[in-house]
Amino acid sequence: IGGKVGVNLAAGKNLAGAFHPAEEIRVCPEFLTTLPKREWSCGAAEVWKYGAIWDVELWDRLCREPLGPNAAHLSATIARCQEIKLEIVEQDPLESTGLRAILNFGHTIGHAIEWVLGYGEWTHGEAVAAGIALEADLAERLGLAEVGLADQIRAGLASQGLPVNLPSGVTMESLLPAMARDKKAGGGGFAFSLVDRLGHCKLVTGISESELRSLMGLP
Repeated sequence: IGGKVGVNLAAGKNLAGAFHPAEEIRVCPEFLTTLPKREWSCGAAEVWKYGAIWDVELWDRLCREPLGPNAAHLSATIARCQEIKLEIVEQDPLESTGLRAILNFGHTIGHAIEWVLGYGEWTHGEAVAAGIALEADLAERLGLAEVGLADQIRAGLASQGLPVNLPSGVTMESLLPAMARDKKAGGGGFAFSLVDRLGHCKLVTGISESELRSLMGLP
């Protein structure tokens, strides 16, 4: 739907790519019935992300009934996620204004987790879920979000069976090199798409390594 394709490089996730809008999009929810539970959770992480960054009603619906093959709201949820993606992409098709970057909530840390693990040990959705939880913590530490928002987000993701902490053996220190190469980052420092309240997200740039280390409790 977004018309963006990306390729993983040895240096990091999605560092090469192009914009090429689709000529036609077809959605077949029936295919979802073939997925194992872990892949359901993987996809659900991105659905929870849409609720967090754009649609509180979607978030509340997921809290009442986490996503699954038999969820009564499955078709409506798929349609709403499509609508949100289109609403964002149509306003910033080439990711030039910063708006489209909010689709990367959880992905700065999530992509770094994937890189540190060598891609494959965790699914993309599992890494993004942990990234969402940890970036929600970061928003609170920066004073962008009220205290308690991160716990609210963690509880929602956990109800879906998603991880909300770093994988065993992975440290924040080990994630820094990959986070510095994130496609949102520029010469001015680290960049994160952060939720300051449920349903609203913004791109935050120019975070220096020393500031990030301090926020994360690193030496």
